[in-house]
Amino acid sequence: MGSAAKPVEFERGKSVKKLSTASAGIIGALLLSGCAMRPLTPTVQVTAPPSKSVSAFMQDESECTALARQQVPVSRATNSGSAREVLQKQFDDAYGHCMDARGNIVEGVTPPPPPPPPAPPPPAPAGPHFEPLVAHVQAELIRLGLLSGKADGFFGPRTRGAILDYEKLRGLPRDGAATPALLDDLKRN
Repeated sequence: MGSAAKPVEFERGKSVKKLSTASAGIIGALLLSGCAMRPLTPTVQVTAPPSKSVSAFMQDESECTALARQQVPVSRATNSGSAREVLQKQFDDAYGHCMDARGNIVEGVTPPPPPPPPAPPPPAPAGPHFEPLVAHVQAELIRLGLLSGKADGFFGPRTRGAILDYEKLRGLPRDGAATPALLDDLKRN
Protein backbone atom coordinates (compact mmCIF):
# COMPACT_ATOMS: atom_id res chain seq x y z
CA MET A 1 0.00 0.00 0.00
CA GLY A 2 2.94 2.32 0.63
CA SER A 3 4.23 2.19 -2.97
CA ALA A 4 2.91 4.64 -5.49
CA ALA A 5 1.08 3.24 -8.48
CA LYS A 6 2.91 3.85 -11.73
CA PRO A 7 0.77 5.36 -14.43
CA VAL A 8 0.17 3.35 -17.58
CA GLU A 9 -0.68 5.17 -20.76
CA PHE A 10 -3.30 3.91 -23.19
CA GLU A 11 -3.68 5.73 -26.46
CA ARG A 12 -7.18 6.01 -27.80
CA GLY A 13 -7.35 7.97 -30.99
CA LYS A 14 -5.52 11.22 -30.26
CA SER A 15 -6.24 11.55 -26.58
CA VAL A 16 -4.16 9.86 -23.90
CA LYS A 17 -5.61 8.59 -20.65
CA LYS A 18 -3.52 7.61 -17.69
CA LEU A 19 -4.44 4.69 -15.45
CA SER A 20 -2.69 3.27 -12.47
CA THR A 21 -1.20 -0.25 -12.66
CA ALA A 22 -3.78 -1.44 -10.13
CA SER A 23 -6.64 -0.12 -12.25
CA ALA A 24 -5.21 -1.76 -15.38
CA GLY A 25 -4.93 -5.09 -13.53
CA ILE A 26 -8.55 -4.94 -12.39
CA ILE A 27 -9.77 -4.11 -15.89
CA GLY A 28 -7.67 -6.95 -17.36
CA ALA A 29 -9.04 -9.42 -14.84
CA LEU A 30 -12.59 -8.37 -15.63
CA LEU A 31 -12.00 -8.75 -19.35
CA LEU A 32 -10.48 -12.22 -18.88
CA SER A 33 -13.20 -13.35 -16.49
CA GLY A 34 -15.66 -13.32 -19.36
CA CYS A 35 -13.51 -15.96 -21.12
CA ALA A 36 -12.64 -18.15 -18.16
CA MET A 37 -14.91 -20.90 -16.81
CA ARG A 38 -15.89 -20.86 -13.19
CA PRO A 39 -14.91 -24.09 -11.44
CA LEU A 40 -17.73 -26.62 -11.38
CA THR A 41 -19.47 -27.24 -8.09
CA PRO A 42 -21.81 -30.10 -7.19
CA THR A 43 -25.50 -29.61 -7.91
CA VAL A 44 -26.69 -32.97 -6.58
CA GLN A 45 -28.28 -33.36 -3.16
CA VAL A 46 -26.20 -35.41 -0.75
CA THR A 47 -26.90 -36.11 2.91
CA ALA A 48 -24.82 -37.84 5.50
CA PRO A 49 -26.12 -41.07 6.99
CA PRO A 50 -27.10 -40.80 10.67
CA SER A 51 -23.91 -42.59 11.75
CA LYS A 52 -21.51 -40.11 10.05
CA SER A 53 -20.15 -37.02 11.82
CA VAL A 54 -20.41 -33.59 10.25
CA SER A 55 -16.63 -33.28 10.00
CA ALA A 56 -16.37 -36.67 8.23
CA PHE A 57 -19.13 -35.61 5.81
CA MET A 58 -17.38 -32.31 5.08
CA GLN A 59 -14.13 -34.19 4.46
CA ASP A 60 -15.98 -36.45 1.99
CA GLU A 61 -17.43 -33.39 0.23
CA SER A 62 -14.02 -31.77 -0.10
CA GLU A 63 -12.27 -34.90 -1.36
CA CYS A 64 -15.06 -35.88 -3.77
CA THR A 65 -15.24 -32.34 -5.20
CA ALA A 66 -11.47 -32.41 -5.81
CA LEU A 67 -11.73 -35.86 -7.39
CA ALA A 68 -14.56 -34.75 -9.68
CA ARG A 69 -12.57 -31.67 -10.73
CA GLN A 70 -9.65 -33.94 -11.65
CA GLN A 71 -11.90 -36.22 -13.68
CA VAL A 72 -13.76 -33.39 -15.47
CA PRO A 73 -11.25 -30.69 -16.44
CA VAL A 74 -12.77 -27.35 -17.50
CA SER A 75 -11.10 -25.10 -20.08
CA ARG A 76 -11.93 -21.87 -21.92
CA ALA A 77 -12.88 -23.90 -24.98
CA THR A 78 -15.86 -25.34 -23.10
CA ASN A 79 -17.54 -22.06 -22.24
CA SER A 80 -20.67 -22.64 -24.34
CA GLY A 81 -23.91 -23.40 -22.52
CA SER A 82 -24.43 -26.91 -23.91
CA ALA A 83 -20.80 -27.90 -23.28
CA ARG A 84 -21.07 -26.62 -19.71
CA GLU A 85 -24.25 -28.67 -19.17
CA VAL A 86 -22.47 -31.83 -20.35
CA LEU A 87 -19.50 -31.08 -18.10
CA GLN A 88 -21.80 -30.35 -15.15
CA LYS A 89 -23.52 -33.73 -15.65
CA GLN A 90 -20.15 -35.51 -15.79
CA PHE A 91 -18.97 -33.59 -12.73
CA ASP A 92 -22.16 -34.41 -10.78
CA ASP A 93 -21.88 -38.09 -11.74
CA ALA A 94 -18.25 -38.30 -10.59
CA TYR A 95 -19.01 -36.41 -7.38
CA GLY A 96 -22.19 -38.40 -6.67
CA HIS A 97 -20.54 -41.78 -7.20
CA CYS A 98 -17.64 -40.77 -4.96
CA MET A 99 -19.99 -39.64 -2.19
CA ASP A 100 -22.11 -42.78 -2.62
CA ALA A 101 -19.00 -44.99 -2.40
CA ARG A 102 -18.20 -43.33 0.92
CA GLY A 103 -21.58 -44.31 2.34
CA ASN A 104 -23.41 -40.99 1.89
CA ILE A 105 -26.98 -40.77 0.62
CA VAL A 106 -27.02 -39.29 -2.88
CA GLU A 107 -30.32 -38.22 -4.43
CA GLY A 108 -30.78 -39.64 -7.91
CA VAL A 109 -27.85 -42.04 -7.77
CA THR A 110 -29.00 -45.59 -8.16
CA PRO A 111 -26.65 -47.99 -6.46
CA PRO A 112 -25.09 -50.49 -8.84
CA PRO A 113 -26.86 -53.83 -9.02
CA PRO A 114 -25.51 -56.53 -6.75
CA PRO A 115 -23.09 -58.94 -8.36
CA PRO A 116 -24.64 -62.07 -9.82
CA PRO A 117 -24.73 -65.07 -7.53
CA PRO A 118 -21.79 -67.41 -7.87
CA ALA A 119 -22.13 -70.22 -10.35
CA PRO A 120 -23.09 -73.54 -8.84
CA PRO A 121 -20.15 -75.83 -8.21
CA PRO A 122 -19.40 -78.30 -10.97
CA PRO A 123 -20.73 -81.79 -10.47
CA ALA A 124 -18.48 -84.12 -8.58
CA PRO A 125 -16.21 -86.05 -10.89
CA ALA A 126 -17.44 -89.49 -11.76
CA GLY A 127 -15.52 -91.73 -9.47
CA PRO A 128 -15.93 -95.15 -8.06
CA HIS A 129 -19.40 -95.98 -6.89
CA PHE A 130 -21.01 -99.09 -5.46
CA GLU A 131 -22.23 -101.60 -8.03
CA PRO A 132 -24.08 -104.72 -6.86
CA LEU A 133 -22.79 -106.76 -9.84
CA VAL A 134 -19.20 -105.88 -8.95
CA ALA A 135 -19.82 -106.89 -5.30
CA HIS A 136 -21.11 -110.32 -6.43
CA VAL A 137 -18.15 -110.84 -8.81
CA GLN A 138 -15.74 -109.85 -6.01
CA ALA A 139 -17.41 -112.30 -3.61
CA GLU A 140 -16.92 -115.15 -6.10
CA LEU A 141 -13.30 -114.14 -6.78
CA ILE A 142 -12.67 -114.10 -2.99
CA ARG A 143 -14.31 -117.55 -2.67
CA LEU A 144 -11.95 -118.86 -5.36
CA GLY A 145 -8.91 -117.25 -3.67
CA LEU A 146 -8.17 -114.89 -6.55
CA LEU A 147 -8.97 -111.71 -4.59
CA SER A 148 -8.28 -110.91 -0.95
CA GLY A 149 -10.21 -108.55 1.30
CA LYS A 150 -13.91 -107.96 1.32
CA ALA A 151 -16.42 -107.46 -1.49
CA ASP A 152 -17.04 -103.70 -1.41
CA GLY A 153 -18.78 -103.24 -4.80
CA PHE A 154 -16.20 -100.73 -6.06
CA PHE A 155 -14.47 -101.63 -9.32
CA GLY A 156 -10.78 -100.80 -9.02
CA PRO A 157 -7.40 -102.10 -10.25
CA ARG A 158 -7.30 -105.04 -7.80
CA THR A 159 -10.73 -106.27 -8.96
CA ARG A 160 -9.77 -105.82 -12.62
CA GLY A 161 -6.50 -107.73 -12.07
CA ALA A 162 -8.32 -110.62 -10.35
CA ILE A 163 -10.86 -110.83 -13.23
CA LEU A 164 -8.00 -110.88 -15.79
CA ASP A 165 -6.32 -113.69 -13.82
CA TYR A 166 -9.58 -115.70 -13.75
CA GLU A 167 -10.16 -115.15 -17.49
CA LYS A 168 -6.59 -116.35 -18.20
CA LEU A 169 -7.04 -119.45 -16.01
CA ARG A 170 -10.30 -120.35 -17.71
CA GLY A 171 -9.11 -119.50 -21.26
CA LEU A 172 -11.75 -116.82 -21.67
CA PRO A 173 -11.31 -113.70 -23.76
CA ARG A 174 -9.52 -111.24 -21.48
CA ASP A 175 -11.23 -107.89 -21.00
CA GLY A 176 -11.14 -107.52 -17.19
CA ALA A 177 -14.79 -106.41 -17.05
CA ALA A 178 -17.36 -107.43 -14.44
CA THR A 179 -20.28 -108.72 -16.52
CA PRO A 180 -23.30 -110.93 -15.82
CA ALA A 181 -21.75 -113.63 -18.06
CA LEU A 182 -18.55 -113.56 -15.99
CA LEU A 183 -20.57 -113.84 -12.77
CA ASP A 184 -22.43 -116.88 -14.14
CA ASP A 185 -19.10 -118.53 -15.07
CA LEU A 186 -17.65 -117.76 -11.62
CA LYS A 187 -20.67 -119.35 -9.90
CA ARG A 188 -20.30 -122.55 -11.97
CA ASN A 189 -16.77 -123.07 -10.66
